[in-house]
Amino acid sequence: MGLDRSNFAAGAFGAFALIAGSMALAMNWTARVRLGQASVDVAVIPEHAVAHEYADPVQPLAVPAAGTVLRPQPVPGLRTSQAVDWPSIVRAPLDALVLTLENPAGSRPNWEHEVRAVAGSLDAGASPYLLTVVGDASRGLSERVAAAEMLRILSAMAGVAGDPAGDGSRVADEALQALRLAASAVQPFPVRCAAACRSLAALGTENDHDGLLQALVAPDDPALREIAMWGLQSASGERVVLKLSKLACSGADLAASESALIALEGCLRSRRREELSPSVRDELARSVAAMVVHAGSPPILRLRGLPVLCGLGGEPARVALHSLLRDPNTSAALAGAAANALLDRTGDRALADPAQLFADSAALCAHPLEMAEAIAQTTRLDELDDCVRTKARACLRAIVGQPRSNKERSRAVLALAKLGGALELE
Repeated sequence: MGLDRSNFAAGAFGAFALIAGSMALAMNWTARVRLGQASVDVAVIPEHAVAHEYADPVQPLAVPAAGTVLRPQPVPGLRTSQAVDWPSIVRAPLDALVLTLENPAGSRPNWEHEVRAVAGSLDAGASPYLLTVVGDASRGLSERVAAAEMLRILSAMAGVAGDPAGDGSRVADEALQALRLAASAVQPFPVRCAAACRSLAALGTENDHDGLLQALVAPDDPALREIAMWGLQSASGERVVLKLSKLACSGADLAASESALIALEGCLRSRRREELSPSVRDELARSVAAMVVHAGSPPILRLRGLPVLCGLGGEPARVALHSLLRDPNTSAALAGAAANALLDRTGDRALADPAQLFADSAALCAHPLEMAEAIAQTTRLDELDDCVRTKARACLRAIVGQPRSNKERSRAVLALAKLGGALELE
C-alpha cells in the first residue's frame, strides 16, 4: 500500500509543533543549570510574565554624605521563608577545628590560617550562636575555644571587638573562665593554649590582658612567654596597647621588651590605624620613636621598633626615621630598615616619597646606598619621576666607582639594575 505523502507531512508537522510547544512551555517554568559537577533546576521568568509578589517599584538612589558609615539594610520586599540554621551550618567546620586544636603536632600559623578560612566563609549572623557555644558548659573545652576563635575573627572583621555578638552582649565570665582554663596549660595541647590566649586578648577583660602581660616577663617559662606574645597580637583596647608600649620601651628585660614590640606590631597590623584615638597614637609614636633614635638602646629593640613606627605613622614617626638616616653612626642595617619603613605602603600611605628622601641632602650623604636600595625595592620604575631616577642612578654609579667593599658594590649594581641603569655600567 502506498504512503500518502500529504498525511505524512501533516503528521510530522503536528508532532514537531507538539514538541516545540512542550519545549516552550518548559522554558517558561524551569531550566536545568550545570554548576561544576552538580545540576540544579531554577525558575525562568519570561519578560512578558506578570510581576510577582516580591517585586518592588524602583526607588531613587540616595547618595550618602561624605563620612557616613554604611551598614547593611534589609532588602525591601524580600521575605525569608525560614531562619538560618546556624547549628547545622557550623557543626562540621567546628568539629574540624577541634581536631586541629587537639593535634599535638599542630602549629600556631596553620591554626590561624584554618580558623580564618572557616570564619571567613560565615557572616556576622553566626556570632550570636557562637557566643552561646562559648558559654555552654556542657560542651568540650576545645569546642568552646574553637567557637571563641571564630567569634574573635568575625568581630574583628565587623569592627566590633567590644561587641562580638553585634547586639550589645559581651562574653560572659563563665565563658571567659573556660578560655582561662585552656590558656593556663601549654600541654597537652599547645595550639589550644595559644588559641585561648588569642581569644582572651580579643574578647577578655583588662585583668586577662594583665595576665598575658605578666606572662611576657616570666623568665621561667619561655614557651608560655612566646604564646602570650602571639596572643597579645589580637588584643583590643587602647589600654593594653599603651601597656605594651611601656613594657617595650622600658628596656629592663630585653626579651620581654622585644616580645612586647612584636605584640605591639601585631596589634597595629590587625586593626586600622584610625581605631586608636589621635592622642593615643601620638603618645605611642613618641615613646617608641624616643627609644629607636636613642643610640644607647639595644640594636634589636631599635630594629623591632621600626615596623611599629611604620604602623603608627604621623609626624613623630617620620621625624624619627629621617633622623636615623641623617646620623652617620647609624648602622647600615638600621638605616636600610628606616628607609624601607619610610617608603612602606602597606598602610594608608607611605611616610615619605622618593623625592622627599633625595631632597634631604644630609640623609643622602649619610646613607646613600641604603636609601637608593630602599627606593629600588619598594617603588616601581614607572612610578619614579625622571629627576628622582636620575639622582638615584648617579648615587649608585658613584658607589660602584668608590673604593668600597665588593659586597657594597654588588648591592649598588643590583639596585641600579632595578632602576633601569644596568646598561650604563658597560
